[in-house]
Amino acid sequence: MLDKDGKACKLDGMAFMKRFGCYYQRTCQLSDDYFRCMYSSVLDDEGSALMADPRKNELTQFFKTSTEEEKLGLAFIDDATGFGVFALQAFKKDDYVCSYCGLLAGSDNIKDQARNGFVMTIMPLDKLPFKTDASLYRSLGGFLNHAEPDVANTTPEHIVAKGAPMVAFVANRDIAVGEQITYDYRGRLHAIYCEKNIPTFKAMGPLPAAQLAALQKA
Repeated sequence: MLDKDGKACKLDGMAFMKRFGCYYQRTCQLSDDYFRCMYSSVLDDEGSALMADPRKNELTQFFKTSTEEEKLGLAFIDDATGFGVFALQAFKKDDYVCSYCGLLAGSDNIKDQARNGFVMTIMPLDKLPFKTDASLYRSLGGFLNHAEPDVANTTPEHIVAKGAPMVAFVANRDIAVGEQITYDYRGRLHAIYCEKNIPTFKAMGPLPAAQLAALQKA
């Protein structure tokens, strides 16, 4: 992580919690209401098709074996934007980049999206009425910033890993070292939050060479 003062450091779990007020976790937390619903939905035709998709299974394996924490770094951008995720190594088109993890819970148990930028509504199975809330449990995907469709360098794809529907971000073009990792928030991602906030987002440039070197060293 590169903080507001330009100091680079490597965070362990406790330091991450103190800095961001949430737990770093690269798997989803499963709520009780999720368990009550999932098996009847996942095992129907829609769920079976997802589980049998070779590309989804490939992405799931990439997720399980990924060392994304060594390939990506968090860096403070400005007070309005907060932190962003930057590539410390190059990625090729179609590479797995990172995941979006949090608490899977029903719509009634999720904070108002208009006030919460950490709720992702995209799910692999339309019949599962759940959202991923990364307010308390968060992976690097929860720090990705918005970019317009012609600028965004990753695309979210559905996978199922460790019994949970998840979102994996996949490079939609080659990504250079130092480039900020972004995706288009629109669609079923942050739907209400996007309508309110996207006009205020601005294009982000690459990480300056000195800051990139500091992150890579850390």
